[in-house]
Amino acid sequence: MVKRAEFYIENNKVEVFHSLWKQFVHLNGKRVSEKFGFLQAEHYFKLNGSNYDLRLAPNFIKPVAKTLKVHKNSVPVNLENSIVRSSRTLLILVIAVGIWLGFMIGVKLYAAIWG
Repeated sequence: MVKRAEFYIENNKVEVFHSLWKQFVHLNGKRVSEKFGFLQAEHYFKLNGSNYDLRLAPNFIKPVAKTLKVHKNSVPVNLENSIVRSSRTLLILVIAVGIWLGFMIGVKLYAAIWG
């Protein structure tokens, strides 16, 4: 599990983690949300009677960045001390699997057509 973002809401530490297939949100070290999502997922949690929704999405223009959006009771929240990280290794893994899959399909097509 790799930490993708860290920020504070009303002196409460919020951390976003990502494994290969799931995203997790921890509030003060305790897991408050877990979603299946390879690229993007929405997380909802309550803090001091307020409803928060958090969206962490990839930025395809800059593959090393992610877009973090937080809403409190459906109103956007401006985060000042936030750290958002992306996984370059995940991007490389997806590209490598795509190249390998393309090669294998090419070999099978070549064998079927000219073999």
